[in-house]
Amino acid sequence: MFFGKYLEPSHLSGPITIPYECSTPP
Repeated sequence: MFFGKYLEPSHLSGPITIPYECSTPP
């Protein structure tokens, strides 16, 4: 789920600024 990672900054070092739905999660 892209939205799942989008809501949770798991792979991000800071606050969520970009929608993960547009980016491919690792």
